[in-house]
Amino acid sequence: MSGQDGKPDVARGETDGGDAVVHRGRLSWVWLIPLASMLIGGGLLWTTLARRGPLIQVTFDSAEGLQVGQSQVKYKDIQMGTVEGFDLTTDRKRVVMSIRMPNRQVIAVAGSSYAAIELLAAVCRQVAVITRLRLDARLFDPPPPRLPGTKGRPRVSGARQPTLLQRLADPETEWQRVTVAGWYGQGERRLDVVSGTALWYYPGKQVPIRWLLVRDVAGEFEPQAFACTDQAADPLDVLCSFVRRWSVEVTFAEVCRHLGVETQRQWSDLAIARTTPCLLALFSLVTLWASTLAARGLILPRRAAWYAKPAATFSNALAAVRRQLWTAQAFSTSPNARDMATIPRALLDSLTEAACYPA
Repeated sequence: MSGQDGKPDVARGETDGGDAVVHRGRLSWVWLIPLASMLIGGGLLWTTLARRGPLIQVTFDSAEGLQVGQSQVKYKDIQMGTVEGFDLTTDRKRVVMSIRMPNRQVIAVAGSSYAAIELLAAVCRQVAVITRLRLDARLFDPPPPRLPGTKGRPRVSGARQPTLLQRLADPETEWQRVTVAGWYGQGERRLDVVSGTALWYYPGKQVPIRWLLVRDVAGEFEPQAFACTDQAADPLDVLCSFVRRWSVEVTFAEVCRHLGVETQRQWSDLAIARTTPCLLALFSLVTLWASTLAARGLILPRRAAWYAKPAATFSNALAAVRRQLWTAQAFSTSPNARDMATIPRALLDSLTEAACYPA
């Protein structure tokens, strides 16, 4: 606002030395510097807090030699986190240790049924998904930078890359020889791999991925392709993560086939939710007991004339545990019992063997 003479309005007051003039000017640019510093510092603080992992509490008998903020806690050679504090239990006999775990990336390994662009694009910001990829998938370069003054809509994809089938047939493809341990339960496997980044694009949907093409040096299986939504992932880590999925698949297949998971005879969802963890726990108990029997040479693969089984499977382990339980409870009674019938040992073994392997 300004007065009639065109000069800025001022507030006048009286002091001992005369009139005091106070100018109502604008905010000085000097105040923007601390304001910007506060915003930057707040952003850095928020980023640091957001990237922190969860805080867990573990009880130990002693905390000797551990220091807050420096000691790293490990379990089976896996780093669990950094010690952030100590406390005592209510009985003052043990130590409760607060451990800050690292903010680990969540990785989901799935089969080809989950290789959908819409699904991967929806979860790629929260989860790194590893799945199979079609050899004829449409792969493109990322869109080029938009130049100033360019008319029309911005491009959503760049130049199209060769398909994985074309890379497989191209003699100039630069393969890398790697060795993968634990290849589907068969030990080490030598493979040729090649990897790169691309935009998996289809009109109306897209997702950035790291593709991985694998071929067997021995030629025992067909070439395979994999995709990972984390473009910075190491190709060998992607392959090893997918291979480790095999043990989980085998576990679920065995509990479904031999222990009745997915075929429970309950009509209530809550009952099924209770029995499924119990059946999975039963699988672990049978495996632990069978490992003890295998060390004593009591588990052998059951072979047929048309099927040569090289090693024992879970069905053999379950039959061995059943035999151990039944023979100990039913056939280890006193010979003076009146209701005991003597039968030949060969017949007893045949009946027990037939009962251990139900149809």
